Formats: sequence, C-alpha cells, structure tokens
Amino acid sequence: MAYLLDSDVFVQAKNLHYGFDFCPTFWDWIDVGAARGAVLSIEKVRDELLAGQDQLEGWARNRGPDFFLTPDAPVLASLRATSNWASSAEYTQGAINVFLGSADYYLVAHAHAHGHVAVTHERPSGGCSDARSDPDVSAETRPSATLASRRRPDVSAETLPRRGLRSGTFASSGAQGPWTPLSDTTAPSH
Repeated sequence: MAYLLDSDVFVQAKNLHYGFDFCPTFWDWIDVGAARGAVLSIEKVRDELLAGQDQLEGWARNRGPDFFLTPDAPVLASLRATSNWASSAEYTQGAINVFLGSADYYLVAHAHAHGHVAVTHERPSGGCSDARSDPDVSAETRPSATLASRRRPDVSAETLPRRGLRSGTFASSGAQGPWTPLSDTTAPSH
C-alpha cells in the first residue's frame, strides 16, 4: 500500500509550511518515501503541477513514472467502476463531467485499483450535488472506502456502504502535515 498524494498536497506544502527554500527536508522525505514505494502520486497530478510554471513545476518535471504512476490495466478497470459509481449517484451531469475530467477521478481509481490511500486536503462538500461540485468520494455514499478527516472523524469503514468497488482508502492529511499517517517513515524535522 502506498499513499497517493493529490496536487493540493504539493501546492499547499509549497505555499504554506514546507517551501523549497525553508523546508527542503520535507521534499527529501517525499523522495525517500517514493524510493520505498510508500509515497507516490499519479501522472494526472503531475500534469496539473507542470501547468503551474513555478518551482513546483521543476520539482515535478524531475520525477518520472516511478513517482507519478501511469494507469495500468487494473486502474483502467477501476476507472470504469468509478465512472459507473459517479454516474449512479445523485449528481448533476455537469458535476459528473467535471469529476470525470479531473485528476481526482484518476487518483480515486488508482487508490481503488491497488488498495492505496489517496491523500488530499479536499473536504466533503456536505452532500452538495450541484453543477459546481464534484461527486463527493469522501462522503458516506462513497464505495467501499474509509475516511480519515479532521472534519468528520466519526466516519469509518463500517459506516460506509459497499457498492461494487473493491478497495481504496481516502485520507485528509490533517493539520500535522501530509506525513502523519506514515508511522514507519521518519518525518522531517522543521
């Protein structure tokens, strides 16, 4: 199992607490985690980071497919299952289209296909399903997944219905930093 980081984890780390200039150890820690196969991301997230035209773009450009995973056969099957789930939920077609065109869709499918944990700073939308909101894969309606979030700490795997998707765990990185769940990896000091 690996932790798959969403683009917002990288962007917020760079912009807030772990800038390249004053906390390079954080970025080194990500590389150590990647070498161990414990901290990774996906190519769609890389595409988002490359569009940023900043220091994070250069960092992402220097990491290849061993860090930014490409879809394989199980992910492609999971994309279909995730699409079916989003389409069967009570979301507007606009919201579904936005979700299916996003990196989040691929991140969810990767986590689902390989039993990884998708780590994001995104929060549940409170069930909002209008055209401006992506399908909420962190709500109770999410297929076979658990949520660890500061906002909804009471949600557990037992409270979530299973709807045909095999696995996938979603976590909010929380206030302590994105490395919090990695007890077997030494976190950088700052």
